[in-house]
Amino acid sequence: MTPRRWLAVRLAVSVAALGVVAAVVGAGAVGAGAAVLRPLPVLAALGLGGAFVALSAARWRVVARAGGAPLPGRQALGEYYRSELLNQVLPGGVLGDVDRARRHATAVGLLRSGRSVLLDRGSGQVVLWSATLVALATRPELLGSVLPGGPVPAMLGLLVLALASVALWWWARRRAVVVRRRDVAAVVVLSATGTACLLTLFALAAWATGTAVGVAELVPVGLVTLVVASIPVGLAGWGTREAGASLAFVAVGLPGAAGVTTSVGFGLLALVAVLPGLLPLVRAHQRVAPQVEVEADVRTEADRS
Repeated sequence: MTPRRWLAVRLAVSVAALGVVAAVVGAGAVGAGAAVLRPLPVLAALGLGGAFVALSAARWRVVARAGGAPLPGRQALGEYYRSELLNQVLPGGVLGDVDRARRHATAVGLLRSGRSVLLDRGSGQVVLWSATLVALATRPELLGSVLPGGPVPAMLGLLVLALASVALWWWARRRAVVVRRRDVAAVVVLSATGTACLLTLFALAAWATGTAVGVAELVPVGLVTLVVASIPVGLAGWGTREAGASLAFVAVGLPGAAGVTTSVGFGLLALVAVLPGLLPLVRAHQRVAPQVEVEADVRTEADRS
C-alpha cells in the first residue's frame, strides 16, 4: 500500500468512527467538545503539555544513556516536542517517534537511536497499562469497554500487552542495554508522572465542557480512554478514542454523550498542548533553507562557467 493510500485509510478510519459515534450519541456531543477552546483551558493545556514533554524527554534521556546513545537535555526537549506534534497531526500516532529516531541516528547510529526510542515509548506504555490494570481491578465493569467480548477477553488482552512490555525490557537487556535499578526507578516515576499529566488534561477537558464526573469514575475512564487512544489506528486516536470513552462512561453509569464530549475536548487540548513543537520545525526549516539557496547559487555559478 502506498503512503497516500495508507494515509487515506487512516483518515477514513477516524472519520468513520467519529461518524458512528455521532450517529449513536448525537452530533451535538461531538461539537460540544469545542467548548475547551477558551483562554483558561488552553493556557492550562500548554502548561500540562510542557510538563508532560519535559518528563518524557527526561525518560528518553535515561533510556538513551543506558543504551549508549546519550543526548543533551535541550536537544531532547526540542526533539520530543517536535515528535509529539507530528504524532498528533500524522496518521498512526507513531511517525513523530520514527522521525525522532531518524534525527538522533545522525549522531549515534540508527540501531541505538531506534532502540532508545522504542524503549522510551515502550516503558511509558508499560506504566500506562499497569495503571489501567489496577484501575480495572477496582472497577471491573469497565473491562468490557476496553476490548470487545466481555471481561475475560478484555483482561486477557491487557495481560498480553503487559507481558509484551516486560518482554521489551528483557530484549533490551539482551541487546547490551545497561538496565540499572535506579534507571528503572527513574523511568517508572517519570512515566507515572507523565500519565498523571494526561489524566489531569482529561479532567480539564471534563471541567471545561461541563461534564459532571467524580474522581472515582474520572481516573479509570480516563485511563481506559488513554489506552484506547494509544492504539495506532486512525489519526491521533480520533474516532476510536471517542468510541472508547463513550463505552467507558456508560460502563460506570454515566451518559455516553458526556464521554464523547470529554474525549473530543481532550483531543483538542492534547493538540494545543504540543503546539510549541512548531518552533523546532520552523527552526529546522530555517536552517535548511539557506543551505538550499547556497547550493543553488553554487550550481548556477558552475553552469555559467
